[in-house]
Amino acid sequence: MNTYVPPLRFHALTRFYDRIVAWTSAEARFRPALLELVASSPGALIVEVGCGTGTLTWMLAQRFPDARIAGVDLDQEALDLARAKSFDGVPAPAFREADARNLPFADGSADVVVTSLFFHHLLPQGKRQVLAEIRRVLRPGGQLVVADWGRPHSTFAAVRFLAVRLLDGFAVTRDHARGIFPARLHNAGFTDAAEKAWFGAPVGTIRLWQATRT
Repeated sequence: MNTYVPPLRFHALTRFYDRIVAWTSAEARFRPALLELVASSPGALIVEVGCGTGTLTWMLAQRFPDARIAGVDLDQEALDLARAKSFDGVPAPAFREADARNLPFADGSADVVVTSLFFHHLLPQGKRQVLAEIRRVLRPGGQLVVADWGRPHSTFAAVRFLAVRLLDGFAVTRDHARGIFPARLHNAGFTDAAEKAWFGAPVGTIRLWQATRT
């Protein structure tokens, strides 16, 4: 992550992020499945890293009303959109502007970290740095849940995934296209890293991974 990249690569597209992602990523199917993977308890700290416009962060707040929910992103415009949203009767998450390589949380303070469509924006070095930082803020036994583009499930899906790779860059999406991103979880010190589900999307394949911080 040598230079910052907005949610859809260009700042002018940020205000269209929710609509574009809803269509391209099959989020109506993968986000409920992601939420099912999150284990929480009263008072737990759940952090979404790379929260963008905050839709998933708000969904976490709605699903886990007794937990403390935080969303972190480096894009102020996206965070402004996140803060402007609301769910009836749901306390607003704490949205914080920060670099994912320097999260504003103490060592071992988070119970769960969630990321969605975030890691495919990072170069290999950035992936390693962010995973190390996530491991730092998670308590031992804490949970990491990742939803992102993964190895295409068919040749046709691989062809469609070229649209994502052209927009976001071939270098940052190489791990995902080759299906080797899960190995980075193991290398970063997470155990039990496993794929839990996958979903065909209009421009590729979304895969969900779950891992535990040792």
